[in-house]
Amino acid sequence: EISRTDYLSRFKPKAKEAGTEGRIKMIDITGNIASAKCELETPKSVFTDYFNLIKINDFWFIVDKISTRVDKK
Repeated sequence: EISRTDYLSRFKPKAKEAGTEGRIKMIDITGNIASAKCELETPKSVFTDYFNLIKINDFWFIVDKISTRVDKK
């Protein structure tokens, strides 16, 4: 478990690369929990993220995330 600040400190903000597109592929909600699959496609790779979320007091929070990258040929 890491804090939001620690997690975000691992990434350097940069301008969106031309030809980059993000999309939500799937959301599955049951009561106050959910799973989401998201993709970020760049000219060189496709990143896929899976998020587990929980809703507390009308706000959604990410509980955990796993991701992978597939390089384009």
